[in-house]
Amino acid sequence: MKTITFDFDDTIVMSHMLIKNEKPIFMFDGYNNKIIQIIQSHIKRGDDVHIVTARSKEKEDLFPDFSIPVFLNKLSLNHYFTPDRIHYTEGALKLEKLQELGSTLHYDDSLEEISNNFGKIPVKNPFDYCKDSPEVGKAIIYDANDRILILRRTDKGRKWDIPGGHLKELEAKRPDGPIEGTEREIMEETGLLLPYLEEIGSEMFAWKGKNNNINFFQTKLKQNKPEVNLNMQDFQENDEYKWVSIGEMFKYVKNGTQILGKAVEIAKKQGLISEESRYQKKMKRKHRKMKKKLVGLGKNKHFGGGKGHKRPKMSRSKSAPAGFGALEEENNQKKRIIKVKIVQRAHKAAIIKGNPAHLAKNKAISDKFYNEIGQILKNEGFLVDFHDSKAHWWPGKPKKMVYDLWIGHSLGADRLEGAVDDGYTRKVIGFGVPNPEKQPFLVVNHPKDTPKPGKISGNEHYMLSDDMKMALKDIISAIKGDKLDEKRKKRRKKRRKTRKKRRNRGSNWPYIGGYAHDSGGDGGDGGGGE
Repeated sequence: MKTITFDFDDTIVMSHMLIKNEKPIFMFDGYNNKIIQIIQSHIKRGDDVHIVTARSKEKEDLFPDFSIPVFLNKLSLNHYFTPDRIHYTEGALKLEKLQELGSTLHYDDSLEEISNNFGKIPVKNPFDYCKDSPEVGKAIIYDANDRILILRRTDKGRKWDIPGGHLKELEAKRPDGPIEGTEREIMEETGLLLPYLEEIGSEMFAWKGKNNNINFFQTKLKQNKPEVNLNMQDFQENDEYKWVSIGEMFKYVKNGTQILGKAVEIAKKQGLISEESRYQKKMKRKHRKMKKKLVGLGKNKHFGGGKGHKRPKMSRSKSAPAGFGALEEENNQKKRIIKVKIVQRAHKAAIIKGNPAHLAKNKAISDKFYNEIGQILKNEGFLVDFHDSKAHWWPGKPKKMVYDLWIGHSLGADRLEGAVDDGYTRKVIGFGVPNPEKQPFLVVNHPKDTPKPGKISGNEHYMLSDDMKMALKDIISAIKGDKLDEKRKKRRKKRRKTRKKRRNRGSNWPYIGGYAHDSGGDGGDGGGGE
Protein backbone atom coordinates (compact mmCIF):
# COMPACT_ATOMS: atom_id res chain seq x y z
CA MET A 1 0.00 0.00 0.00
CA LYS A 2 1.28 3.42 -1.00
CA THR A 3 0.53 6.79 0.56
CA ILE A 4 -0.52 9.31 -2.10
CA THR A 5 -1.21 12.96 -1.26
CA PHE A 6 -2.99 15.70 -3.16
CA ASP A 7 -3.16 19.47 -2.82
CA PHE A 8 -6.71 20.83 -3.20
CA ASP A 9 -6.85 24.27 -4.89
CA ASP A 10 -5.75 24.20 -8.53
CA THR A 11 -5.17 20.47 -8.15
CA ILE A 12 -8.56 18.87 -7.52
CA VAL A 13 -10.63 22.04 -7.86
CA MET A 14 -9.34 24.57 -10.37
CA SER A 15 -9.82 28.04 -8.95
CA HIS A 16 -8.18 31.41 -8.46
CA MET A 17 -8.61 34.39 -6.16
CA LEU A 18 -9.58 37.87 -7.36
CA ILE A 19 -9.41 41.08 -5.35
CA LYS A 20 -12.45 43.27 -6.02
CA ASN A 21 -13.18 46.41 -4.00
CA GLU A 22 -10.37 45.35 -1.65
CA LYS A 23 -12.09 42.02 -0.94
CA PRO A 24 -10.92 38.51 -1.92
CA ILE A 25 -13.34 36.67 -4.22
CA PHE A 26 -13.11 32.93 -4.84
CA MET A 27 -13.42 32.15 -8.58
CA PHE A 28 -14.35 28.54 -9.44
CA ASP A 29 -12.93 27.36 -12.81
CA GLY A 30 -14.12 23.73 -12.73
CA TYR A 31 -12.73 20.36 -11.70
CA ASN A 32 -9.51 18.67 -12.81
CA ASN A 33 -11.20 15.48 -14.01
CA LYS A 34 -7.93 13.70 -14.71
CA ILE A 35 -6.76 14.21 -11.10
CA ILE A 36 -10.14 13.02 -9.81
CA GLN A 37 -9.76 9.84 -11.90
CA ILE A 38 -6.27 9.31 -10.43
CA ILE A 39 -7.64 9.74 -6.89
CA GLN A 40 -10.41 7.23 -7.55
CA SER A 41 -7.97 4.70 -9.02
CA HIS A 42 -5.68 4.91 -5.96
CA ILE A 43 -8.66 4.47 -3.62
CA LYS A 44 -9.79 1.38 -5.57
CA ARG A 45 -6.27 -0.09 -5.34
CA GLY A 46 -6.38 0.31 -1.58
CA ASP A 47 -3.73 3.05 -1.36
CA ASP A 48 -3.76 5.49 1.55
CA VAL A 49 -4.93 8.82 0.01
CA HIS A 50 -4.85 12.18 1.81
CA ILE A 51 -5.53 15.84 0.98
CA VAL A 52 -2.88 18.28 2.22
CA THR A 53 -3.87 21.90 1.64
CA ALA A 54 -2.31 25.27 2.49
CA ARG A 55 -5.75 26.57 3.46
CA SER A 56 -6.61 27.64 6.99
CA LYS A 57 -9.23 25.40 8.59
CA GLU A 58 -10.66 28.30 10.61
CA LYS A 59 -11.22 30.27 7.41
CA GLU A 60 -13.35 27.64 5.67
CA ASP A 61 -16.59 29.28 6.84
CA LEU A 62 -15.62 32.59 5.16
CA PHE A 63 -16.40 30.91 1.82
CA PRO A 64 -19.10 28.42 2.87
CA ASP A 65 -20.02 27.50 -0.70
CA PHE A 66 -16.39 26.80 -1.62
CA SER A 67 -15.10 24.87 1.40
CA ILE A 68 -13.27 21.58 0.89
CA PRO A 69 -16.02 19.44 2.50
CA VAL A 70 -18.65 21.04 0.21
CA PHE A 71 -16.66 20.22 -2.93
CA LEU A 72 -15.88 16.67 -1.76
CA ASN A 73 -19.59 16.14 -1.15
CA LYS A 74 -20.39 17.28 -4.71
CA LEU A 75 -17.75 14.85 -6.03
CA SER A 76 -19.14 12.00 -3.87
CA LEU A 77 -15.74 11.67 -2.20
CA ASN A 78 -16.82 12.85 1.25
CA HIS A 79 -17.36 9.27 2.45
CA TYR A 80 -13.64 8.55 1.93
CA PHE A 81 -12.08 11.90 2.86
CA THR A 82 -13.09 12.02 6.49
CA PRO A 83 -11.63 14.84 8.66
CA ASP A 84 -8.58 12.71 9.54
CA ARG A 85 -7.68 12.54 5.82
CA ILE A 86 -7.83 16.33 5.25
CA HIS A 87 -4.80 18.25 6.57
CA TYR A 88 -4.52 22.07 6.75
CA THR A 89 -1.00 23.59 6.87
CA GLU A 90 -2.26 27.17 7.45
CA GLY A 91 -0.12 28.60 4.63
CA ALA A 92 3.07 26.75 5.56
CA LEU A 93 5.00 24.54 3.15
CA LYS A 94 3.72 20.96 3.13
CA LEU A 95 6.94 18.90 3.17
CA GLU A 96 6.93 18.29 6.92
CA LYS A 97 3.31 17.05 6.86
CA LEU A 98 3.99 14.91 3.77
CA GLN A 99 6.95 13.26 5.47
CA GLU A 100 4.85 12.71 8.59
CA LEU A 101 2.20 10.93 6.49
CA GLY A 102 4.84 8.91 4.65
CA SER A 103 3.80 10.25 1.23
CA THR A 104 5.45 8.50 -1.73
CA LEU A 105 3.92 10.78 -4.39
CA HIS A 106 2.38 14.25 -4.10
CA TYR A 107 0.30 16.26 -6.62
CA ASP A 108 0.61 20.05 -6.24
CA ASP A 109 0.54 23.17 -8.43
CA SER A 110 2.60 25.32 -6.02
CA LEU A 111 5.99 26.17 -7.51
CA GLU A 112 7.39 26.64 -4.00
CA GLU A 113 6.30 23.11 -3.08
CA ILE A 114 7.78 21.64 -6.25
CA SER A 115 11.09 23.43 -5.60
CA ASN A 116 11.15 22.61 -1.88
CA ASN A 117 10.34 18.90 -2.41
CA PHE A 118 12.76 18.25 -5.28
CA GLY A 119 14.97 15.28 -4.44
CA LYS A 120 12.81 14.36 -1.43
CA ILE A 121 9.22 13.43 -2.28
CA PRO A 122 8.24 13.23 -6.00
CA VAL A 123 5.78 15.98 -6.96
CA LYS A 124 3.62 16.09 -10.08
CA ASN A 125 2.05 19.32 -11.30
CA PRO A 126 -1.71 18.91 -12.02
CA PHE A 127 -1.43 21.48 -14.82
CA ASP A 128 0.45 18.82 -16.79
CA TYR A 129 -2.97 17.26 -17.42
CA CYS A 130 -4.49 20.49 -18.77
CA LYS A 131 -4.70 21.32 -22.47
CA ASP A 132 -2.14 23.66 -24.06
CA SER A 133 -3.22 26.94 -25.66
CA PRO A 134 -1.64 28.76 -28.67
CA GLU A 135 -0.33 31.36 -26.18
CA VAL A 136 3.34 31.06 -25.24
CA GLY A 137 5.21 32.79 -22.42
CA LYS A 138 8.97 33.44 -22.75
CA ALA A 139 11.21 35.34 -20.36
CA ILE A 140 14.49 37.23 -20.58
CA ILE A 141 16.08 36.35 -17.23
CA TYR A 142 19.01 38.52 -16.06
CA ASP A 143 21.37 37.57 -13.26
CA ALA A 144 22.91 40.13 -10.87
CA ASN A 145 25.58 41.03 -13.47
CA ASP A 146 23.08 41.45 -16.33
CA ARG A 147 23.84 38.16 -18.05
CA ILE A 148 20.91 36.50 -19.82
CA LEU A 149 19.99 32.85 -19.35
CA ILE A 150 19.76 30.80 -22.55
CA LEU A 151 18.99 27.09 -22.94
CA ARG A 152 20.01 24.62 -25.63
CA ARG A 153 17.11 22.56 -26.88
CA THR A 154 17.29 18.78 -27.34
CA ASP A 155 15.02 18.68 -30.42
CA LYS A 156 16.06 18.90 -34.06
CA GLY A 157 18.68 21.57 -34.75
CA ARG A 158 19.83 21.81 -31.10
CA LYS A 159 19.13 25.55 -31.15
CA TRP A 160 19.51 28.07 -28.32
CA ASP A 161 16.40 29.64 -26.85
CA ILE A 162 15.19 31.57 -23.81
CA PRO A 163 13.17 29.76 -21.10
CA GLY A 164 9.39 29.40 -21.29
CA GLY A 165 6.69 27.46 -23.08
CA HIS A 166 2.99 27.03 -23.84
CA LEU A 167 0.41 28.37 -21.43
CA LYS A 168 -2.50 26.13 -20.55
CA GLU A 169 -5.94 27.12 -21.82
CA LEU A 170 -7.05 27.72 -18.24
CA GLU A 171 -4.08 30.00 -17.55
CA ALA A 172 -4.68 32.02 -20.72
CA LYS A 173 -8.19 32.90 -19.48
CA ARG A 174 -7.16 34.14 -16.02
CA PRO A 175 -6.12 37.76 -15.30
CA ASP A 176 -2.69 36.74 -13.97
CA GLY A 177 -2.60 33.50 -15.95
CA PRO A 178 0.06 34.45 -18.54
CA ILE A 179 2.50 35.43 -15.78
CA GLU A 180 1.73 32.39 -13.63
CA GLY A 181 1.88 30.04 -16.64
CA THR A 182 5.25 31.43 -17.73
CA GLU A 183 6.58 31.07 -14.18
CA ARG A 184 5.37 27.45 -14.17
CA GLU A 185 7.05 26.66 -17.48
CA ILE A 186 10.33 28.23 -16.36
CA MET A 187 10.28 26.32 -13.07
CA GLU A 188 9.77 23.06 -14.97
CA GLU A 189 12.66 23.84 -17.34
CA THR A 190 15.17 25.42 -14.97
CA GLY A 191 14.10 24.92 -11.34
CA LEU A 192 14.22 28.71 -10.87
CA LEU A 193 11.64 30.57 -8.78
CA LEU A 194 11.29 34.02 -10.33
CA PRO A 195 10.84 37.12 -8.13
CA TYR A 196 8.52 38.78 -10.68
CA LEU A 197 7.75 38.99 -14.40
CA GLU A 198 7.26 42.22 -16.36
CA GLU A 199 5.58 42.02 -19.78
CA ILE A 200 7.62 43.79 -22.46
CA GLY A 201 5.97 42.81 -25.74
CA SER A 202 4.40 40.12 -27.90
CA GLU A 203 4.92 38.72 -31.37
CA MET A 204 3.21 36.15 -33.60
CA PHE A 205 5.43 33.28 -34.80
CA ALA A 206 4.66 30.36 -37.11
CA TRP A 207 5.85 26.95 -35.88
CA LYS A 208 5.10 23.64 -37.61
CA GLY A 209 2.29 25.21 -39.59
CA LYS A 210 0.62 26.77 -36.55
CA ASN A 211 0.59 30.39 -35.40
CA ASN A 212 1.57 30.97 -31.78
CA ASN A 213 1.44 34.27 -29.97
CA ILE A 214 4.63 34.74 -27.94
CA ASN A 215 4.33 36.91 -24.83
CA PHE A 216 7.74 38.28 -23.83
CA PHE A 217 8.57 39.02 -20.20
CA GLN A 218 11.70 40.09 -18.35
CA THR A 219 12.98 39.67 -14.80
CA LYS A 220 16.18 40.04 -12.82
CA LEU A 221 17.59 37.74 -10.16
CA LYS A 222 19.55 38.83 -7.12
CA GLN A 223 22.13 36.06 -7.55
CA ASN A 224 25.10 35.94 -9.90
CA LYS A 225 24.90 32.99 -12.33
CA PRO A 226 22.53 30.90 -10.17
CA GLU A 227 22.60 27.16 -10.74
CA VAL A 228 20.01 25.88 -13.19
CA ASN A 229 18.43 22.45 -12.79
CA LEU A 230 17.65 20.95 -16.21
CA ASN A 231 16.41 17.68 -14.71
CA MET A 232 13.10 18.89 -13.26
CA GLN A 233 11.09 17.31 -16.09
CA ASP A 234 10.52 13.66 -16.93
CA PHE A 235 11.31 14.55 -20.53
CA GLN A 236 14.35 16.80 -20.77
CA GLU A 237 13.64 19.63 -23.23
CA ASN A 238 17.06 21.28 -22.76
CA ASP A 239 20.45 19.77 -21.93
CA GLU A 240 22.74 22.81 -21.69
CA TYR A 241 22.52 26.32 -20.32
CA LYS A 242 24.66 29.47 -20.32
CA TRP A 243 24.58 32.92 -18.74
CA VAL A 244 25.57 35.26 -21.59
CA SER A 245 26.08 39.04 -21.72
CA ILE A 246 24.03 40.99 -24.24
CA GLY A 247 27.26 41.85 -26.08
CA GLU A 248 28.07 38.16 -26.65
CA MET A 249 24.57 37.13 -27.57
CA PHE A 250 25.18 37.44 -31.33
CA LYS A 251 27.29 34.26 -31.16
CA TYR A 252 24.25 32.25 -30.04
CA VAL A 253 21.60 34.00 -32.14
CA LYS A 254 23.21 32.46 -35.25
CA ASN A 255 22.20 29.01 -34.02
CA GLY A 256 19.16 30.18 -32.10
CA THR A 257 15.41 30.16 -32.53
CA GLN A 258 13.49 33.07 -34.04
CA ILE A 259 12.27 33.77 -30.53
CA LEU A 260 15.82 34.21 -29.23
CA GLY A 261 16.56 36.71 -32.01
CA LYS A 262 13.45 38.70 -31.19
CA ALA A 263 14.23 38.56 -27.46
CA VAL A 264 17.69 40.05 -28.04
CA GLU A 265 16.13 42.81 -30.15
CA ILE A 266 13.62 43.60 -27.38
CA ALA A 267 16.30 43.46 -24.67
CA LYS A 268 18.41 46.03 -26.49
CA LYS A 269 15.44 48.38 -26.80
CA GLN A 270 14.38 47.92 -23.18
CA GLY A 271 17.83 48.44 -21.68
CA LEU A 272 19.15 46.87 -18.50
CA ILE A 273 17.12 46.57 -15.29
CA SER A 274 18.48 48.64 -12.42
CA GLU A 275 18.77 47.16 -8.92
CA GLU A 276 16.19 49.63 -7.62
CA SER A 277 13.77 48.70 -10.38
CA ARG A 278 14.33 44.99 -9.69
CA TYR A 279 13.55 45.44 -6.01
CA GLN A 280 10.42 47.54 -6.59
CA LYS A 281 8.98 45.11 -9.14
CA LYS A 282 9.74 42.18 -6.87
CA MET A 283 7.94 43.85 -3.95
CA LYS A 284 4.98 44.83 -6.13
CA ARG A 285 4.58 41.20 -7.18
CA LYS A 286 5.05 39.94 -3.63
CA HIS A 287 2.92 42.31 -1.54
CA ARG A 288 -0.48 41.27 -2.83
CA LYS A 289 0.27 37.60 -2.32
CA MET A 290 1.55 38.29 1.19
CA LYS A 291 -1.48 40.31 2.23
CA LYS A 292 -3.89 37.67 0.98
CA LYS A 293 -1.95 35.05 2.87
CA LEU A 294 -1.22 36.88 6.13
CA VAL A 295 -4.28 39.07 6.46
CA GLY A 296 -7.09 38.40 4.02
CA LEU A 297 -6.88 34.63 4.10
CA GLY A 298 -4.60 33.91 7.03
CA LYS A 299 -5.16 32.50 10.50
CA ASN A 300 -6.88 35.57 11.97
CA LYS A 301 -10.54 34.82 11.39
CA HIS A 302 -11.86 38.14 12.71
CA PHE A 303 -11.27 41.77 11.79
CA GLY A 304 -9.68 42.29 15.21
CA GLY A 305 -9.06 45.45 17.20
CA GLY A 306 -12.61 45.90 18.40
CA LYS A 307 -14.89 48.77 17.43
CA GLY A 308 -13.55 51.24 14.90
CA HIS A 309 -11.42 48.80 12.91
CA LYS A 310 -11.96 47.10 9.60
CA ARG A 311 -10.28 44.56 7.34
CA PRO A 312 -7.04 45.92 5.82
CA LYS A 313 -6.80 46.79 2.18
CA MET A 314 -5.11 44.42 -0.26
CA SER A 315 -3.33 47.22 -2.13
CA ARG A 316 0.32 47.91 -1.43
CA SER A 317 1.05 50.25 1.46
CA LYS A 318 2.41 53.64 0.44
CA SER A 319 4.92 53.74 3.26
CA ALA A 320 8.32 52.12 2.97
CA PRO A 321 9.05 49.48 3.93
CA ALA A 322 5.65 48.09 2.94
CA GLY A 323 3.56 47.25 6.03
CA PHE A 324 1.29 44.31 6.50
CA GLY A 325 -0.55 45.48 9.61
CA ALA A 326 -3.84 43.83 10.44
CA LEU A 327 -5.67 46.90 11.77
CA GLU A 328 -6.84 50.10 10.12
CA GLU A 329 -8.49 52.70 12.32
CA GLU A 330 -11.86 53.75 11.02
CA ASN A 331 -12.66 56.44 13.58
CA ASN A 332 -9.60 58.56 14.26
CA GLN A 333 -10.07 60.89 17.25
CA LYS A 334 -7.08 63.08 16.42
CA LYS A 335 -7.42 66.63 15.13
CA ARG A 336 -8.72 66.58 11.58
CA ILE A 337 -6.85 68.33 8.80
CA ILE A 338 -8.72 68.96 5.57
CA LYS A 339 -6.62 68.82 2.44
CA VAL A 340 -7.90 69.85 -0.97
CA LYS A 341 -6.35 68.29 -4.03
CA ILE A 342 -7.23 69.51 -7.51
CA VAL A 343 -7.18 66.55 -9.88
CA GLN A 344 -7.15 66.94 -13.64
CA ARG A 345 -10.05 65.23 -15.42
CA ALA A 346 -9.08 61.77 -16.64
CA HIS A 347 -9.01 61.36 -20.42
CA LYS A 348 -11.40 58.84 -21.91
CA ALA A 349 -11.03 56.68 -25.02
CA ALA A 350 -13.53 54.54 -26.96
CA ILE A 351 -12.32 51.50 -28.90
CA ILE A 352 -14.81 50.62 -31.66
CA LYS A 353 -14.39 47.01 -32.77
CA GLY A 354 -14.75 45.53 -36.24
CA ASN A 355 -17.42 43.32 -37.80
CA PRO A 356 -18.90 41.18 -34.97
CA ALA A 357 -19.29 38.16 -37.28
CA HIS A 358 -15.62 38.31 -38.22
CA LEU A 359 -14.50 38.84 -34.63
CA ALA A 360 -16.34 35.70 -33.53
CA LYS A 361 -14.21 33.68 -35.96
CA ASN A 362 -10.98 35.28 -34.71
CA LYS A 363 -11.94 35.67 -31.06
CA ALA A 364 -8.68 34.84 -29.26
CA ILE A 365 -6.38 36.99 -31.39
CA SER A 366 -8.88 39.87 -31.74
CA ASP A 367 -9.47 39.99 -27.97
CA LYS A 368 -5.72 40.18 -27.41
CA PHE A 369 -5.42 42.91 -30.07
CA TYR A 370 -8.09 45.14 -28.47
CA ASN A 371 -6.80 44.50 -24.96
CA GLU A 372 -3.28 45.46 -26.05
CA ILE A 373 -4.57 48.78 -27.41
CA GLY A 374 -6.53 49.27 -24.21
CA GLN A 375 -3.50 48.56 -22.04
CA ILE A 376 -1.41 51.19 -23.86
CA LEU A 377 -4.13 53.75 -23.15
CA LYS A 378 -4.52 52.70 -19.51
CA ASN A 379 -0.75 52.99 -19.00
CA GLU A 380 -1.10 56.61 -20.12
CA GLY A 381 -3.88 57.27 -17.60
CA PHE A 382 -6.86 56.92 -19.96
CA LEU A 383 -10.22 55.44 -19.04
CA VAL A 384 -11.11 52.94 -21.76
CA ASP A 385 -14.47 51.64 -23.02
CA PHE A 386 -14.98 48.97 -25.71
CA HIS A 387 -17.87 49.23 -28.18
CA ASP A 388 -19.21 46.94 -30.89
CA SER A 389 -19.56 48.42 -34.34
CA LYS A 390 -23.17 49.43 -35.07
CA ALA A 391 -24.58 51.22 -38.12
CA HIS A 392 -25.34 54.94 -37.74
CA TRP A 393 -24.05 54.98 -34.18
CA TRP A 394 -21.40 56.89 -32.24
CA PRO A 395 -20.05 56.25 -28.72
CA GLY A 396 -21.72 58.58 -26.22
CA LYS A 397 -24.28 59.89 -28.70
CA PRO A 398 -26.29 62.14 -28.40
CA LYS A 399 -23.88 63.75 -25.90
CA LYS A 400 -20.75 65.32 -27.32
CA MET A 401 -17.19 65.01 -26.05
CA VAL A 402 -17.88 61.95 -23.92
CA TYR A 403 -14.57 60.57 -25.21
CA ASP A 404 -11.36 62.45 -26.03
CA LEU A 405 -10.23 59.76 -28.48
CA TRP A 406 -12.01 57.28 -30.74
CA ILE A 407 -10.08 54.30 -32.07
CA GLY A 408 -11.76 52.38 -34.86
CA HIS A 409 -10.66 49.00 -36.16
CA SER A 410 -11.67 47.67 -39.57
CA LEU A 411 -15.45 48.15 -39.94
CA GLY A 412 -15.37 50.16 -36.72
CA ALA A 413 -13.19 52.74 -38.49
CA ASP A 414 -16.18 53.72 -40.63
CA ARG A 415 -17.71 55.23 -37.48
CA LEU A 416 -14.85 57.73 -37.19
CA GLU A 417 -15.67 59.84 -40.23
CA GLY A 418 -16.98 63.27 -39.27
CA ALA A 419 -16.67 62.68 -35.54
CA VAL A 420 -14.05 65.40 -34.99
CA ASP A 421 -15.65 67.91 -37.36
CA ASP A 422 -19.04 67.52 -35.65
CA GLY A 423 -17.49 67.99 -32.21
CA TYR A 424 -18.07 64.49 -30.81
CA THR A 425 -14.42 63.77 -29.99
CA ARG A 426 -11.02 65.48 -30.12
CA LYS A 427 -8.98 62.90 -32.03
CA VAL A 428 -9.54 59.72 -34.06
CA ILE A 429 -7.26 56.99 -35.36
CA GLY A 430 -8.13 53.95 -37.48
CA PHE A 431 -6.40 50.56 -37.69
CA GLY A 432 -6.93 47.92 -40.38
CA VAL A 433 -9.00 50.35 -42.51
CA PRO A 434 -10.34 48.82 -45.74
CA ASN A 435 -10.92 52.15 -47.56
CA PRO A 436 -8.13 54.53 -46.51
CA GLU A 437 -8.45 56.69 -49.64
CA LYS A 438 -12.06 57.51 -48.78
CA GLN A 439 -11.33 58.27 -45.15
CA PRO A 440 -9.22 61.42 -44.71
CA PHE A 441 -8.22 60.84 -41.07
CA LEU A 442 -5.03 59.31 -39.73
CA VAL A 443 -4.87 55.65 -40.74
CA VAL A 444 -2.10 53.20 -39.87
CA ASN A 445 -2.20 49.56 -40.93
CA HIS A 446 0.15 46.70 -40.12
CA PRO A 447 2.77 46.53 -42.95
CA LYS A 448 1.63 43.01 -43.90
CA ASP A 449 -2.08 43.74 -43.56
CA THR A 450 -3.79 44.54 -46.88
CA PRO A 451 -7.46 44.62 -45.89
CA LYS A 452 -10.25 44.53 -48.45
CA PRO A 453 -13.91 45.25 -47.71
CA GLY A 454 -16.03 42.22 -46.87
CA LYS A 455 -13.20 39.72 -46.37
CA ILE A 456 -11.72 38.21 -43.24
CA SER A 457 -8.01 38.96 -43.18
CA GLY A 458 -5.00 37.11 -41.83
CA ASN A 459 -3.47 37.43 -38.39
CA GLU A 460 -1.82 40.75 -39.27
CA HIS A 461 -5.26 42.34 -39.26
CA TYR A 462 -5.30 41.83 -35.48
CA MET A 463 -1.71 42.75 -34.69
CA LEU A 464 -0.05 45.98 -33.54
CA SER A 465 3.30 46.77 -35.10
CA ASP A 466 5.80 49.07 -33.39
CA ASP A 467 4.86 51.83 -35.83
CA MET A 468 1.17 51.49 -35.08
CA LYS A 469 1.97 51.78 -31.38
CA MET A 470 4.07 54.87 -32.10
CA ALA A 471 1.19 56.48 -34.02
CA LEU A 472 -1.17 55.78 -31.13
CA LYS A 473 1.27 57.26 -28.63
CA ASP A 474 1.63 60.38 -30.81
CA ILE A 475 -2.14 60.89 -30.66
CA ILE A 476 -2.12 60.32 -26.88
CA SER A 477 0.67 62.88 -26.45
CA ALA A 478 -1.25 65.42 -28.51
CA ILE A 479 -4.37 64.94 -26.37
CA LYS A 480 -2.41 65.19 -23.12
CA GLY A 481 -0.61 68.29 -24.36
CA ASP A 482 2.81 66.67 -24.18
CA LYS A 483 5.51 68.16 -26.37
CA LEU A 484 6.83 65.75 -28.96
CA ASP A 485 10.58 65.58 -29.35
CA GLU A 486 12.10 67.10 -32.47
CA LYS A 487 12.91 63.75 -34.11
CA ARG A 488 9.32 62.63 -33.84
CA LYS A 489 8.10 65.95 -35.29
CA LYS A 490 10.40 65.52 -38.27
CA ARG A 491 9.25 61.94 -38.71
CA ARG A 492 5.58 63.02 -38.75
CA LYS A 493 6.36 65.78 -41.26
CA LYS A 494 8.14 63.32 -43.52
CA ARG A 495 5.22 60.92 -43.22
CA ARG A 496 2.75 63.58 -44.36
CA LYS A 497 4.92 64.36 -47.41
CA THR A 498 5.14 60.68 -48.31
CA ARG A 499 1.36 60.31 -48.16
CA LYS A 500 0.88 63.29 -50.42
CA LYS A 501 3.34 61.93 -53.00
CA ARG A 502 1.67 58.53 -53.04
CA ARG A 503 -1.77 60.05 -53.45
CA ASN A 504 -0.54 62.09 -56.41
CA ARG A 505 0.76 59.01 -58.22
CA GLY A 506 -2.37 56.94 -57.56
CA SER A 507 -1.17 54.57 -54.85
CA ASN A 508 -3.84 52.33 -53.39
CA TRP A 509 -2.43 52.64 -49.86
CA PRO A 510 -1.40 56.27 -49.30
CA TYR A 511 -1.72 56.19 -45.54
CA ILE A 512 0.80 53.56 -44.57
CA GLY A 513 3.95 54.64 -46.38
CA GLY A 514 5.21 56.84 -43.55
CA TYR A 515 5.49 53.91 -41.17
CA ALA A 516 8.11 51.78 -42.87
CA HIS A 517 8.45 48.60 -40.82
CA ASP A 518 9.98 45.20 -41.54
CA SER A 519 9.56 43.35 -38.24
CA GLY A 520 5.89 42.37 -38.47
CA GLY A 521 4.58 39.02 -37.28
CA ASP A 522 5.13 35.80 -39.16
CA GLY A 523 2.28 33.58 -40.23
CA GLY A 524 -1.24 34.48 -41.19
CA ASP A 525 -3.10 33.60 -44.34
CA GLY A 526 -2.63 37.04 -45.87
CA GLY A 527 -6.32 37.44 -46.69
CA GLY A 528 -8.18 40.70 -46.99
CA GLY A 529 -9.70 42.85 -44.26
CA GLU A 530 -13.17 43.21 -42.99
